[in-house]
Amino acid sequence: MAQLSRRHVLGLGVGALSAAQFRHAMADNAGAKAHGLSAFGDLKYPPDFHHFDYVNVDAPKGGAFSQLVGSGGSTFNSLNAYIVKGDAANGMNVTFASLMARAFDEPDAVYPLAAEELTVSSDGLVYRFRLRSGIVFHDGTEIGASDVVFSLTTLKTKGHPTFSSVLRDVAEVVVEDKQTVRLRFLPTRGLDAPALAASMPIFSEKYYATRPFDETSLEAPLGSGPYRIARFEQGRFVEFERVKNWWGENLPVSRGQYNFDMLRDEYYRDREVGLEAFIGHNYQFREEFTSRVWATRYDFPAIRDGRVKREVIPDERPSGAQGWLLNTRRDKFGDRRVREAMTIQTEQLVGYPVAGIDLRVLSRSAPPVPLLVVHDQRDRETFHEDSVQLVANWAGPARLVSTDGLGHRRILVDQQVVDEVVSFVRADPGPSGDPSLIDKLSPGVVR
Repeated sequence: MAQLSRRHVLGLGVGALSAAQFRHAMADNAGAKAHGLSAFGDLKYPPDFHHFDYVNVDAPKGGAFSQLVGSGGSTFNSLNAYIVKGDAANGMNVTFASLMARAFDEPDAVYPLAAEELTVSSDGLVYRFRLRSGIVFHDGTEIGASDVVFSLTTLKTKGHPTFSSVLRDVAEVVVEDKQTVRLRFLPTRGLDAPALAASMPIFSEKYYATRPFDETSLEAPLGSGPYRIARFEQGRFVEFERVKNWWGENLPVSRGQYNFDMLRDEYYRDREVGLEAFIGHNYQFREEFTSRVWATRYDFPAIRDGRVKREVIPDERPSGAQGWLLNTRRDKFGDRRVREAMTIQTEQLVGYPVAGIDLRVLSRSAPPVPLLVVHDQRDRETFHEDSVQLVANWAGPARLVSTDGLGHRRILVDQQVVDEVVSFVRADPGPSGDPSLIDKLSPGVVR
């Protein structure tokens, strides 16, 4: 759904801060109609565009799509995704419509969805949205201007900070008539404020008159978008069914989209179990976030015979990083030489930059490098038996430190582990030739 999620809101907000000037397509200084909003300049699509370029308007409707939520380890205990409390289910944005919808081949542009007409005042502070006729919530009740006012006001006062923060520049939101909403922004508003406000979900004022908005709930909320919740099991899965004859189906911002009759989000608290579920064809799509798993685990029969496609899709977005993050505010890590010594020592041990570690290659290196393996016996991502075998077959000196139930975080601060690692590193200070640097990491200091 093109209505924004928390992640979309953050991305749009950051991008808009860099815009040099806010311009409204088709709106002049007198305050004319606008067919879209952008903080970056002219819009890509004209007022009479038929559909977004990146969709296939001839795509068939039907079928089902299932995916793993996140990288595994996720859960949910609430279907209210717009407040601070609880762990919200993924994908709830597809159940709600908004005044305007994003075009994802532009940096931040939005075009009318629930709104049919938009006018902007000459000073760029007042926006009037006239709603389409015949737009309804999933129970058949009409979406009116009062629902929009309720939604924006509630999100600003009770919503998650992701939403309330971007609405802070809305000075006033009022009902002008049954189908018209007026938004007035502060003169100091952010460049992205109008587009963000127009992208907020529309809630039913009548529905929440008998329900607290700011409380977690496992009741499927009354929505207005292309999908509704069909069924779910807390912490395990959520199924969204396509709303047949949805009022927005043939609008330019919706054509060619929302084609699957069923969307299913799968939840697994354990990443290894989640991967095994994919190998067992319990769901259809996963995005891999762990480079080690990507390099070593995708070699099962369905990959080899082509039933599963393994692809790297360049999306040109900034990506996260995997590695050690050192708290340089602490004295032991504040010395740059300590950080360099850790890097040099690691690269000396593996024989090449740490980004290219391959234990299978290292096991055959000459001369053999020393090896220290720290492995928790309850680790589900890699098997403890593999570490036992690795140490047993290592050509050089090797030692295995086994822990029991520490997990990925506590294992890094366990005193036994710290003592073993410091002792191992001090035994060979590496090219720096200065054991005193390693002394800063001595037992009892690293925490």
